[in-house]
Order: sequence, then structure tokens, then C-alpha cells
Amino acid sequence: MKKVNCDLCGKNSYKILGKASENILVKCKLCGHIYMPYRPTKEEMIEIYNEDYFGEMYINGNEKADYNYLEDKPNILKFVKKRFATIHKYKKPGKILDIGCAMGFYLEYAQKVGWDVYGIEISEYAANYAKELLGNRKVYNKAIEDIKFKKNYFDVITMWLVFEHMVDPISTLKKIFKWLKPDGILGIKVPNGDGITFRSNLNKWIIQHPADHYCDYTPDTLERIMSQIGFELLEYETEGIYLERLTDKEAWLKSNEIIDFYNNTAKKVNIGDSLVMFFKKIGEEKNYG
Repeated sequence: MKKVNCDLCGKNSYKILGKASENILVKCKLCGHIYMPYRPTKEEMIEIYNEDYFGEMYINGNEKADYNYLEDKPNILKFVKKRFATIHKYKKPGKILDIGCAMGFYLEYAQKVGWDVYGIEISEYAANYAKELLGNRKVYNKAIEDIKFKKNYFDVITMWLVFEHMVDPISTLKKIFKWLKPDGILGIKVPNGDGITFRSNLNKWIIQHPADHYCDYTPDTLERIMSQIGFELLEYETEGIYLERLTDKEAWLKSNEIIDFYNNTAKKVNIGDSLVMFFKKIGEEKNYG
């Protein structure tokens, strides 16, 4: 593990929010960014994302749960179609890169509707599955640090529940900026560090915080990081509320009426537990710092 300064402002002035797994969760006193200061090496990252990660211990939303990624494909495809409905507002099919493409479900849909698809996936198990699913070799089983693409190559790049796992998010964004064409689109989904669960039950949020979520972004902090790199916000929304993190009352958790009410309320007032943002590449890369 290595210790890092704040991803947003680069300073080392923070208050500790609590212990999260074997790490600590802190909030920068200067800019408000929430992050874990201790990050794994590239070799440690490869060890984390093994076959079990996509089987019994897949990251589901903000927390680990007994869950099977393959069996959840029908539900995942609902989000896939929603994401591409937004993407197609801004771009016709061209070249698309999905970073952290998992087993390739997003790329499978993209390929069917005319996109030339590329993927990056650190898990060898998931990357091999995606290659077979897509019938091509343009899924790369490497860390993003080891990937090279031509400048201005992609029309769209996406990261769905992936960016929070990046141990060096600024370097990742700089690569993405170079790879995107002028006016290229970047789509991101992350857990929302300004959602109702974080606000209402911080202690439980910290106790259940995944060990490999190194940053907790809010709409404000994510937009500021993007702006410093050279991205302009197009639109955003929040999705979902994890009721199991607000209450232990089983009757509430099984009530469709309550779940629908909370989800609809979250969407209207942007306090859902997941944050979806779309950005456009503008101008030249800015100097970060």
C-alpha cells in the first residue's frame, strides 16, 4: 500500500471520518473531497479482481453482497439501455471504450446497435468472458496504466461503477482526455458521496464501505475534478437508495411501495445513492494542480 494526498487539490490536510476496512476514510479540509489515503499497488489490484469478485463477492452498488454477476444480466441490461439512450442524444455510433468492462454486457449491447467496441478489464476471468461474448480481441486484460491508444481515437468512453476503484484517478482522466476525440463524451457512474444514505447514516456507510472504493465523489467534487482536466458537464442524475443501509426493518426492505417512493424521491431531488454524470471534452488539456 502507498499513501497519497487529496486527488482533487493535491494537499494533505484532512479530517478522519472513520476506519473503513483496513483503511481510513477522510475528508479534505480544503476542498471537501472524500477519499482513502492508502492505495494498493498495481500488483495488489490484479490480485483483488479475481474470479470470485464476479461471482460470490461482486460489488453491488455501494457494498459487497452474495451476488452473481452473470445471473443479474437482465437487470444490468436495463441500465445499459438507459445509458445508451443518453449517449445517443450526443453521439452517433462510432468507436467506444468501456473501462472496467467486466464481462462485456455494455459492449455487447453497443456492438448490436452499431458501435465499434473496445474494453479494458483488469480481471483475467472477466476479460476472457467478454472476449468470447463479443467475438473479438479488442478487450484488453491489463491495468489502464499499461494501455496505449492513439490520441483522439474514441467518440465515447465509459466507466460504470469503476472510477471509484481507480488508485490514481487523475492519471486515468488525463489518459481518457487524450484518447477522446474533440467533443468526445465521457460517461461515469459512481456511488454518491452526497446521497441520502451518506448524509443520514454516515457510521453505517463507513462500516459497510468497500475496501476498494478509494474515492467517494459528490456531484460537486466530481465536476470540479473533470473541469480541471478539461471536461464540461452535460447532464447528471442520481439513482436509487439502499434501504438496507438506512434501516434494519425487514418489512421496509420488502415493501415495493416504500422502495418505489424512495427511488422516485431520490431521482427528483438528486439525493440517490448512485451518481451518473456525462461530460464532453472541450479545448486542450489543462495543467492540473
